[in-house]
Amino acid sequence: MPEIIDLSMPVHMWMERYPGTPQPVIQMIETTFESAARIGTDKMGFPELFAHSVCIFSEHCGTHIDA
Repeated sequence: MPEIIDLSMPVHMWMERYPGTPQPVIQMIETTFESAARIGTDKMGFPELFAHSVCIFSEHCGTHIDA
């Protein structure tokens, strides 16, 4: 069985990037608490659900997306 090596790097707004490529943009749309309140699970004992973010970054950001 071939070995799979994960080369991915965490993507964040202050990460090092190749010169000339834009800085990643990560915008929080909804927190885990906000999603629970919107759906109503906070009233059922589940105060957190999922976070919702919009991420914009170059395919050359971190490890290539197509790698």
